[in-house]
Amino acid sequence: MPGVVSYVALMATVVFGLRGWLGNPAGDEQIALPPVPNRHPYRTASEEPVTPDVFRRRVPGPPRLLVGAAICAHLWVWTLGWSGGAWPAHQLWLDLSLTVVLGVLLLRRRVRLSILPLLFVHLHHLVQSRLVSAPATKLQWGVWLLALGFGLLCFGVLVSYLLRHRLLDGGYSDAGSETRSL
Repeated sequence: MPGVVSYVALMATVVFGLRGWLGNPAGDEQIALPPVPNRHPYRTASEEPVTPDVFRRRVPGPPRLLVGAAICAHLWVWTLGWSGGAWPAHQLWLDLSLTVVLGVLLLRRRVRLSILPLLFVHLHHLVQSRLVSAPATKLQWGVWLLALGFGLLCFGVLVSYLLRHRLLDGGYSDAGSETRSL
């Protein structure tokens, strides 16, 4: 059923986008203002108690849901009209628009998770345009897996270095109530 991939991606775009933009309705904060006593000059002695005003403040969802919405929107437009077989060809305007949207999320909302899908999209584009060949022989698979292993090793060392310096500087600890989004 490859023909429904674009419609499922459209539904996921709507769900992730609404949840990331509007947040969880059950997670709204209720802010109650303290009651103000009725001390007006024209009131009688029998004053009735004033109920406090309650306001609802919408708490936005995690920004990583917006990354999911952007990726699903890219998948929706990319596979629109695709009915099976080889994946459709990459379109430069679509990949660049995804890069801009995820770059804005990275810079404005500090969603570091937006880098990972961007790498996969551009790596797939390089393989599909034959600038980087897909592995065919056992030797090529070995080279690819070795390069992937060293890449993951370097990434792990970098994350360990950054987290260690953040813990030593007092910027982040597991004991606090602060939650961070990838």
